[in-house]
Parts: sequence; structure tokens; C-alpha cells
Amino acid sequence: MLFKNFFCVVLAMAMGLAISAHGWAAQPLPRGGLTITNDDGEKSLYTLLYPLLKKYGLPATAFVVTSYVGTSGHVTWPQLRIMHFWGVKAENHTANHLNLPTLTSALALSQITGARNKLALEGFLSLNAFAAPFGEFTTRELTLMKQAGITINRRAWSEGDGFNYPATFDPMGVEVVSVKSGPNGLTANDVKVLIDQAVQGKKWLVLVTHGFVSGTIPADEYEYDISQFEQVLQYAAYWKNLGQLDVCTLTKAAETLLYYKKLP
Repeated sequence: MLFKNFFCVVLAMAMGLAISAHGWAAQPLPRGGLTITNDDGEKSLYTLLYPLLKKYGLPATAFVVTSYVGTSGHVTWPQLRIMHFWGVKAENHTANHLNLPTLTSALALSQITGARNKLALEGFLSLNAFAAPFGEFTTRELTLMKQAGITINRRAWSEGDGFNYPATFDPMGVEVVSVKSGPNGLTANDVKVLIDQAVQGKKWLVLVTHGFVSGTIPADEYEYDISQFEQVLQYAAYWKNLGQLDVCTLTKAAETLLYYKKLP
């Protein structure tokens, strides 16, 4: 597999050997980490982002809204399966992208389970990660997520410094940095600085992206110039090839952080 990351795979296996965290203290990561995530399943995920992920040998996690798949401007199920094979793993972003805290408990749960069931029906079996639409969730939604079998919940907006550390890692509130355009957004150099900080500080960075454009100015802050993001991917691949940065899917990243959290 092009995106096979030996370090991440070994740590995922080692997770099954950990017995109890009682009385244990977290250990620092041996190197920095990076996870690239993409929300909503827009067409540019397949046409613009995926070819570059494949080019640089980097995995990613795609949070898809299942009712959007196959509609105008979005990826198709065959495209998701192709990307999944090469390391871009599809995960749950609800059935209809509704704001969960505004719904009844029954409807909110159906948004989570409906998407999970549809993804499973389409052949995606590792579905323990979730990203709430708009990054909106409360303790009620966290309970519903766990009821639906979700073990990893990714935020949408930065809280604190935006990095994840073994000692404080909460898999139901994964910290992120949102990559957006515009005057309040991030340039490619800004994101490179964050990668430097992840490498130097041995901490885990999770990036959130949405749509990408090529040869035109982004129409809104949630679109990003793919040529700029290629600079980010190339930089991440550079550190990865030096053995100083591990690039994993969100599931593998969480397993890694939890493993080091439980080390004596």
C-alpha cells in the first residue's frame, strides 16, 4: 500500500497489548505527527486533493455527508472507494449535515447512525471516527456518539494551541487547526510553521480542510488554493521522509496518542 506507515501500524497493534492505564503516566511522542482531514466530500477532494496525497504518499481522513455523495459538486461512492484503497479513509460527517444540538435526541442520533449505516453498506467498515457539522456538539451529542459506536470525535475549530498531546489527549474532543483562506486564514507558510512546531515539539497536528480550487481565487474562506496546499503536502512529505514526522489517518493518530498516554 502506498500510504503504509510502519510506525502507525505498529502502534495500532500495540494498543491491543496495553492492559490498564491505572497508575500510569503519559510519555511524550517519539516524533511529531500530522493528520490531514477534509470535510463534506466536495468534488475537489477527488479531483484536486487526492492526486496530490497520492503523489506525496500521504494518507488522509475524509468526513463525508452521506446524502451529498453522488450529487452535483460532490464525490461519488466509486470515487470514495478508490481513495479508500489508496489511504484516504471515509468517515462519518452525518447523513444531512444538520446542526445536531438543534435537533431532538432521536433525530440527532439518526443523523449519526444513518450515515454510519450507509457508509458500512457501501463497504466502509472502519467507522469509529466522527466530525459534527459546524463543529457543534454538547455533552448530549457526545453521549449519542458513544451510543452509536463512535470512539473518536474531531473538533472543527482550534481550542488552546490547536495541538494534541498524549498527557491531555481526549479522543472525543480531538484538537484541530482549520485551514481557511482570506485575511483571517492561513497561508501555506503559516501551515508550514505549524508543522515545524509539531516536529520540534513532538506533538500532533490535525488539519481541517474543505473545498479546493485551482487557477482561480477562492470564493469564500472555506475554499483553498490547491497550489498553496501542495506546498504544505510537499513539506509534510519532506519531514516524513526524514523520519521526523508521522502522517496517519485520524484513527491511527488517536491510537498512537492513546498508546503513549497509557505508557508507564
